[in-house]
Amino acid sequence: MLYTPMLTEVAGGTLRPADIAVPAKELPKRVVFVRGEVLSVDVASKQITLTDGSVMQATQLVFALGATTNYDHVPGASENSLALKSLDDAQRVVARINEVVTLAAKCTDAEERRKLLTILVAGGGYTGVETMAAVVEHFRRKGRAVHIDPDEMSFMLIEPTERLMRETSATLAAYSQKELERDGVRVMLNTGVSSVNGRAVQLTDGSRYETGLLIWDAGITPNQLLEKLDLSKGKHHGVLTDQCLRCRTGQEFGP
Repeated sequence: MLYTPMLTEVAGGTLRPADIAVPAKELPKRVVFVRGEVLSVDVASKQITLTDGSVMQATQLVFALGATTNYDHVPGASENSLALKSLDDAQRVVARINEVVTLAAKCTDAEERRKLLTILVAGGGYTGVETMAAVVEHFRRKGRAVHIDPDEMSFMLIEPTERLMRETSATLAAYSQKELERDGVRVMLNTGVSSVNGRAVQLTDGSRYETGLLIWDAGITPNQLLEKLDLSKGKHHGVLTDQCLRCRTGQEFGP
C-alpha cells in the first residue's frame, strides 16, 4: 500500500521507503488480501481473472489500478530515463544519484565530469517540480560529502508548455519557478524532449545535452488493462464516470 505523492521525498533521500508504504499484513483483519496480477475483467458478469488462472466473483468492482508513465512516443525515452511511479523507481533514482556523485568525484576529465553533473527532469507538473527540488538538495548534499563544488552541478527542468504546474494557478506556478531558479535550476519552458540516445538528450529547440541522470515526469497514462474493458473512455483514455464515480457500459456499477 504505497503513498505515491511522497515518492519524491524517498528519491531525495529525506524519507525511507518504509515511511510511505504500509505492508499488506497491517490491513484490517476483515480484509482478505490477495496478491496477484489481473489478466482480464468481465464487466458484464463482474468477474476478475488473474494470471494464475483463478477467477474471482464480485458484487461491486472498484477500479483503482493507478497510472503508468507516458513517454509520448519519444524515441529512447523509456530505455534511457528513470521514472518515479514506484518504490523501486525511487530507489533507482537514489542509487543513480549516488553512482553519479561517486563517478564525478573520481573523474579527472573536466568535460566528462561536467556531463555527469548535468541533471535533467522532463516534465514541469507538480511531480516534476517536486522531483527537481528534491534531487537538487540530494545531489548537493551528496556532492559536498565528497568535496564537489555545488557550482559544478547543472540542473534543468524541461516543460513543453508556457508555464509550470498547469494543474494549479499561474501565480503559484510563477512562484515555484522563481524559487527553483533561485536555487540554481534552469527552467526551460516551451521546450520538449524530441529523443534520447544513451546519455544524450535532444530537445525540441535544437539543443542537445549529455546528462548523468534524466528523470521522466512528463506525463501519465491510464493502466493498459482499462483499454481492454468495455467502459466509456475520455479523450485521454481515462474511464468516464458520473458524479458518484460509477462507470457506465450498458449497465451501471454501484447502487
